[in-house]
Amino acid sequence: MPEDIGLAALSILDGNADAGIDQNSDEIGKVAIQLLISLINHNECGIPKICREVLIEGQWVNGTTLPSKGENQAIDFIRQGPAF
Repeated sequence: MPEDIGLAALSILDGNADAGIDQNSDEIGKVAIQLLISLINHNECGIPKICREVLIEGQWVNGTTLPSKGENQAIDFIRQGPAF
């Protein structure tokens, strides 16, 4: 990989990039089990009438697939979006 090009992934567990977003898979699994237990305890079944969403925040991971000079630029781009 050329040194002036970086590679970041939406999930560092997929693909060949070790830089990108750690989607906190363990926490996603824990919350899914908690939700399932809650549904069972409340005798709920079928498709719910009101959709519920649970957000587990990911964490940015700097990795070796990003050039060192671009780490701050990549984070700024993700937080602020492109500067047009």
